Amino acid sequence: MSNRLLDEPCDLNAEIGSKPWARAVAREIRYSAKKLDSDVNHIQEFISIAAKHEAWKVLGYVSLDAFLIKEANFTQAIIDAIRNAKGGTVGDAVETAKANPAKNKKGGRPPKSESRKGSNFEPLPKGNDNKRVLARLARDAPEMLDRIEAGELSVNAAAIQAGIRKKPTPEQICVREFKKCDSRLGTLKVIVESLEPHERAVVMDWLKESLT
Repeated sequence: MSNRLLDEPCDLNAEIGSKPWARAVAREIRYSAKKLDSDVNHIQEFISIAAKHEAWKVLGYVSLDAFLIKEANFTQAIIDAIRNAKGGTVGDAVETAKANPAKNKKGGRPPKSESRKGSNFEPLPKGNDNKRVLARLARDAPEMLDRIEAGELSVNAAAIQAGIRKKPTPEQICVREFKKCDSRLGTLKVIVESLEPHERAVVMDWLKESLT
């Protein structure tokens, strides 16, 4: 289970479509996935609920499969095996997945490196640049690649939607733009002049602390 599900409210009795409800659905799927002797019908039921009410979207995932891969630690083969299971246990579905190694890698379909130009889709190169991000998208949310190619999303926007990168806060955006200024002191003067008296006092205290 992700740390988020441990730290934030989970409640199956919460309003359907709310975050506490969606986290509770993810929790039930996660617990069922870990109990190999549990009835596969139980996890199928909660996956169906997650699909019907878009619990995955509530938690910020780009698709149901991306949600299951991340929250339940499934491979695409396990997802497919559970969907197709006609009774039995979760363990039975896992064994079926092991017999289908072509899909047993997380993220569903393989990277499209053969059909795309360049080598940007090699599995998880080091660093946090676009090359690595594209590899992560190919593995975990391959449908996003088509939206990037169609010009619907930038690589960064796709990474944020897929949960690979965090959306910057307004403060982070402000600092980033400030660092780009040709005249940082001039910009800082404008900012200080726009402050309320009590805000200036706080800034003065910060400065005094940093100089002592």
